[in-house]
Amino acid sequence: FFFLFTPPTMSRRLATTARRLATPFLVWQRRSAAPALSVMVSTAARRYSTQLPRPAAPLPSQRVEGRRHATDFIEDDETLKNLSHVDKLKLKAMMDSGDVISDVDMEKAVKDRTLDDELLPDFEGGAVERCSQGLVMAKEVMQKGHIAAALNMTEAALRRAYREGTSADKELLDIVAEGHLIAGTVRQRMGNWEAALVHLDAAVQNNPQAAARNPAFYYGQGASNAVLGNLSEALAAWSLCSVAVDEDPSLAAEMPWLRVVLPINIGQTLLRMNKPDAGLDSLIGAERAIADANIPEEFAASARPAVHYYRALCLATKGEHPEACASWHLFDQTKGAADEELLEAKWKERWLQHSVRSLFLAASAMPPDSPKAVEWMDRANAQTLSLIEECPDYGRGWWLRGDCLHTMGDAEGALAAYMKVLDCEDSSTGAIAQSVRVLAGRCLLDLKRPSEAEAMFEEELKQPNPDRRATAGLAAALCEQGGEERLARADAIVKEQMEALRGKESDEAKESKADLTTVGAQSAAQRGESLEDQEKMLLQALGVDPGNPRAQSLLQQVRQQLEEKKKEEAAK
Repeated sequence: FFFLFTPPTMSRRLATTARRLATPFLVWQRRSAAPALSVMVSTAARRYSTQLPRPAAPLPSQRVEGRRHATDFIEDDETLKNLSHVDKLKLKAMMDSGDVISDVDMEKAVKDRTLDDELLPDFEGGAVERCSQGLVMAKEVMQKGHIAAALNMTEAALRRAYREGTSADKELLDIVAEGHLIAGTVRQRMGNWEAALVHLDAAVQNNPQAAARNPAFYYGQGASNAVLGNLSEALAAWSLCSVAVDEDPSLAAEMPWLRVVLPINIGQTLLRMNKPDAGLDSLIGAERAIADANIPEEFAASARPAVHYYRALCLATKGEHPEACASWHLFDQTKGAADEELLEAKWKERWLQHSVRSLFLAASAMPPDSPKAVEWMDRANAQTLSLIEECPDYGRGWWLRGDCLHTMGDAEGALAAYMKVLDCEDSSTGAIAQSVRVLAGRCLLDLKRPSEAEAMFEEELKQPNPDRRATAGLAAALCEQGGEERLARADAIVKEQMEALRGKESDEAKESKADLTTVGAQSAAQRGESLEDQEKMLLQALGVDPGNPRAQSLLQQVRQQLEEKKKEEAAK
């Protein structure tokens, strides 16, 4: 019944309305008389108090006095004459208490009472019997497939219970808790997670004993809170559910799947809270539960991919990308049997995106020609191709495809992929487009098309919050084209930006410093300065950012020239 990670499909307005309608369920009425009687008391009190001399706005004391005197005509009043003897005693007790009920409360109570009478028959008996029979009828309607009608009848039965019963009736408390569970479950199935949470919270607050006996209450609370982004509350609810299952062997035997699902849910929640180590510990618990002989193999097979999925994300978050690649590989092999309710929304697109990222980062930490690095890049290439085939309008997929091709040395293919990103609706603007323009400009530099690269970087620098890397790219494009004016402008950019980056040691700042130092080496080459000076500057750039590809490429070229120079000198 619980759809954990599907985002709400109902509108915010509908959810807010549902919360307002369900609000009376949160706290049991403190007084023993019912809201319907409250309306009658207020009506009688106002009718009597209007005959008293008073200011334009009646004082609370006058209102109370009116209520007390109204007792005199209860037996004769047309509105109240059909009340039972017990209800009349309750009515008098309310009058004596001096409770003041607002017009808004009275109007809502009248509407609720009218609606409930339309939805449910006027069953005989007390609050327990009337609520119970209403829930039975709602279940029958639900079994026929009329979900919305069943939900309305369930909530009507609950409102009757709150009007006519008291919190001292333990049997009624159990019935009401069951009604809240049914209503909360149906609300979740309809995607109305906020209203579902109202029902489940009401059940747990009013009858914690029932919640302790049935883990579905805490499980449902966790599901709604997780979807709504209340991660601490979701973690607490699922943890309570886990404790209930661990402490009661009968629950574990009756619902063995909970021993697997709960640690998966707890693990992914901890991951969302940026606690990957704790998340991994919880997922290890899920793996142990899956290995238990009491877990049906069919269910174990459907849950195993979720464990691999969240384990890979936890490892990637910790920066352990080789291990994450291994988990993504296991997920790829088992995802066909996955229970999609245990995975996040849009997992089909996202798992490839996360997997390719880990493959890139794992390969970049190894020598480019090593067998493992080649294997990972081949896998990344195949996965990016699958991603854009399955989702041709997914901008991030084309972005990853461009990164993959660029890393493998195909600048032309990478440029085409990056330009495709700018055509996709989900990535034509914003941070993705800004980053892609810089990457496309770098591809143009690699393809020896500096004038086009200059235009690309200039376009990025015109954006409201441009990518800082575009400045170094522009300087590099100016250097590539040569000419005193362009070189002077490039040198000015390098000097200004290096001064702005002084004292900054973030990864982004180090990358920018390395790019700018590399541009300085290019400018030195254009001005005819010595190869030794160029080598020194490039080594300085790589000292700041060892993985800078442009500095590595230029250093290799400079060293080749130095080697040729030494051979010429030796020949002479």
